[in-house]
Amino acid sequence: MTAANPDPSQLLAQQFTGYFYEKFQSNREQLAPLFEETSTMTFEGACFKGREQIMAKLMSLPMNMQRILSTADCQALDNTFFIVFIVGQVKSDDDHPHGFAETFLLKNVNGQISIMNSFFRLILHNA
Repeated sequence: MTAANPDPSQLLAQQFTGYFYEKFQSNREQLAPLFEETSTMTFEGACFKGREQIMAKLMSLPMNMQRILSTADCQALDNTFFIVFIVGQVKSDDDHPHGFAETFLLKNVNGQISIMNSFFRLILHNA
């Protein structure tokens, strides 16, 4: 796609990441409708299944956790499913920023987005 005709999946990635990370910062409870009972999240190797477990994990994270996005790439699998891959930095309290990668498998049904799967991993380098 050209700059004049942007890839619709990139537009979806921008809209989704803008909404998700803004709500993550301001009011995480509003993220609950994005998850289904069949959704799965892997966070630093720990697996959480269903809306209740996923939201409990998200709510347990520090409220002052800031995520700064560097890139958000998206590929359409078909007209319903999309993979979004994010790279950025995360910072909380007086800790130094750490790199992170996050991937989402999104389902789009009639404009309603659901997060079917997600993976979050800090990018730590041992010196």
